[in-house]
Amino acid sequence: MKTPVFTDETRRARAADQPSPPRRTASAVVTKTGNQSHPLPEESRKAFLLRVSPELWKEVETWAQSELRSVNGQIEYLLRQAVSQRKKK
Repeated sequence: MKTPVFTDETRRARAADQPSPPRRTASAVVTKTGNQSHPLPEESRKAFLLRVSPELWKEVETWAQSELRSVNGQIEYLLRQAVSQRKKK
């Protein structure tokens, strides 16, 4: 039995038949409740470097994947939860 050969043209044709998944922008925060996104202007977000151990990174990465978030989105979600809980005290 001969293995089929897929060229770029056949791949594009097959891809055109499939509906593409919705894309999330980098400036959207997805909340756990209802998966509603709340766009934030890019200039209102502060970028910073965070150093973590490889073990902690792997744990956060696994957790983020299970909740369909990026690692950055998961960290932001956890920080928002912590700030919210702290305000309630």
